[in-house]
Amino acid sequence: LSELEEQNEKNQKTIIQLQSEVISKRDEEIKEMKESLQSAVQSAVQSTVETGMKSYASVVTKSCKNAFAPKRICSALQTVAESTERKKHVIIYGVAEKESEALSTVVEDILEEIDEKPVVRDCCRVGLKKADSIRPIKFTLSSQDLEYQVLRKAK
Repeated sequence: LSELEEQNEKNQKTIIQLQSEVISKRDEEIKEMKESLQSAVQSAVQSTVETGMKSYASVVTKSCKNAFAPKRICSALQTVAESTERKKHVIIYGVAEKESEALSTVVEDILEEIDEKPVVRDCCRVGLKKADSIRPIKFTLSSQDLEYQVLRKAK
């Protein structure tokens, strides 16, 4: 009986040892699978990101080529310059035309009536000359701020 108990105890130790070995093998397999899966996911993510970056880069390149084309830049600058220049124009209506008038003097006299003496850069009548109508006077000031000041005082 003692021999059987010793044999049983020995068998149980062997079983415990084998179970420990199985558990350690399974742990190694799980670790390898985890590393493999991690590597596969990392590779897939990297590939996806690279593809996305390439497509994004191509879109940006195409957009930038169109946006920064020299003709478009020149056109935009010209539009801005014209708009800025137009903001300096003032038009006066209702001033009678005389045969030999000095428009700059007429404009300066009108501006003196509202206590303003800005530098007038350009003066001209706008429109076609007709016997039954009075053409407005358009003049240009040196800055947009002066234009605002003149219009404020003219009211």
